[in-house]
Parts: sequence; structure tokens; C-alpha cells
Amino acid sequence: MSVESARALLEVMEAPAELQAWVAELPRDDLEEAWAACTDPRWLLWLAGAGALSLTDGAQGLMTLAQQAAARLGDVPPVLAQVLAAAEEALARRGREDLVELAGAAEAAAAAPPATFRNASASALPGALRAAAWLARAADGLLAARLR
Repeated sequence: MSVESARALLEVMEAPAELQAWVAELPRDDLEEAWAACTDPRWLLWLAGAGALSLTDGAQGLMTLAQQAAARLGDVPPVLAQVLAAAEEALARRGREDLVELAGAAEAAAAAPPATFRNASASALPGALRAAAWLARAADGLLAARLR
């Protein structure tokens, strides 16, 4: 799909205005290049939707990004590791009944992250926990949709 087609869909989808402006400024009409150049992970879902990427493929791509981000954090809190593992199982079509519960635990941990001066990546932890929670909720939704 071309970026020009994606632009029209992003408008219809009521994507964030900043994303629409960024897409309008892209020098080339190549959605794959737009995906690769995107630096805001929140926009990847919009680009995936505008590019007619399946939700499962989009969630699996985001799972890979989340796992890479967690690996860069160094000391991964247990709740983050649990949420990512559960989402990965669900995306691999192995059922998990605790995804929503784990997503809630990750959101609670993001609201009160551990304070530390030794780990410079601690400031990234709330974002990683929220992203993992969103991913777990998306995986739960995909799993529920498959069961219908």
C-alpha cells in the first residue's frame, strides 16, 4: 500500500494530528519506509492499521519491539517479564487466562515504579510497563476474537 493511500485512511481513522502531519512530510511514497522511519511506537499501530496489516502481525511486531526494549533495561522487573511472557504465549495461540490480571499489575507497577539511582534506565520503566500492559490487553483481545 502506498503512503498516499495510508494518509487518506489515517484521516478517516482519526489518527493523531501529529502523525498525520509527519506522514504528509515523508519524502517517499513507501509505507515500509515510513514504518522503518517511525520513532514513536504509539504511531506504529496507526501505521499498521492504515497499511492493512493484520492485528496479529502488528501485535507480534510490537512484541518483538517490547522484548528488545526490555532487554535494554537491564534488570527487568518480574511483572514486566511475566506480562511479556504471557502476551507471547497468547500471540502464539497458547491460551492464557491471566492476561487482563497481568496487564493490571503492570499498569499498577507503572504508576509506582521503583526508585533507584543506580539504574539509569529506571526512567524508561513506566513506559515499558504501560506498553507491556497494552500488549497484553491486545493479545487478550486477539485470543478472545479467535475463540468466537
